[in-house]
Amino acid sequence: MQGESPILLEKSPPNITRIAWLRAVFPGSCFVLLTRHPQAVAMASRKWLRKTKLQDFHRHWQTAHRIALADWQSDCLHLRYEDLCADPETALQACAQTFQLPQRPSPRPLPERFATLTDTNADYLAASPRPLRRGLWNRFGYADTTPA
Repeated sequence: MQGESPILLEKSPPNITRIAWLRAVFPGSCFVLLTRHPQAVAMASRKWLRKTKLQDFHRHWQTAHRIALADWQSDCLHLRYEDLCADPETALQACAQTFQLPQRPSPRPLPERFATLTDTNADYLAASPRPLRRGLWNRFGYADTTPA
């Protein structure tokens, strides 16, 4: 990797609330805020915490994203999971352009399991007991109602 800047991808969900700290600890870092439809997140999380109300998951989603927005600077990029799945090439180009990453002379091959991305929201959204109401998620492009 000589001559290239190292890239570390760290995707632990709690780090959405630690952008300012990560920025201080790792100067020059860049951050991709990868969001996912909050109803799909809530329904997926409910598998592990069955007694938790959906509204509690929604509040958590909003609180975490509100903290991220408070720490937002030019070293941050918002990317929606749904857009990444629909058009990974465009999403990766946006990252490269935003963070001024040099293009590799030849792309590294992807393992076959990563060759295609599947948006798994549909099942979660179909099983949702009720649509979302207005919330911070609207700023990230998620509608007030659960899509079909």
